[in-house]
Amino acid sequence: MTFSEKALPYAQLGIPVFPLEPRQKKPACGLDWDAECTTDINKIDGWNAINPDYNCGLVATPAGVFFLEFDQRSLEEEAEKLGVGVPDTRIHLSGKNGKHWVFLHNDRSRQIGNRSAVANGEEWFSMRADTKYVVGPGSIHPETSKEYVILNDALPVEAPDWVLDFVEKN
Repeated sequence: MTFSEKALPYAQLGIPVFPLEPRQKKPACGLDWDAECTTDINKIDGWNAINPDYNCGLVATPAGVFFLEFDQRSLEEEAEKLGVGVPDTRIHLSGKNGKHWVFLHNDRSRQIGNRSAVANGEEWFSMRADTKYVVGPGSIHPETSKEYVILNDALPVEAPDWVLDFVEKN
């Protein structure tokens, strides 16, 4: 899958993208990613012409989406504990089997901002809300060589209150 093939679906959803080094999580060499991320097809195709093997970074912006990334446990487990349903929103599976939940921002999520929580000495989850990024589907994980994939190909929705309550509490 080329960089353009990875990036264009997200640009069409209004999610800014930028190139990551091939098989890496770090921005392409010399790229000022937070200033250069874009939804512009021509710029994306230009990066693809430089290196079609780039991984793809997806950027959270206050006007767009945020990512809730779980490296330990899962949002499904938290929903089960609370006796609530999981939101029907876009979900990605990372190359290490973590999940990235993609949500539309609302006033409350913008106010919460970037957050992270640690459990057992490692990151449990993070909310990437403002000028933070995740690695997008089609990209290859640097340690496992596994591809990031789409688990739920839904349009992003606003996070229900219980999800935002959970983030604030933890």
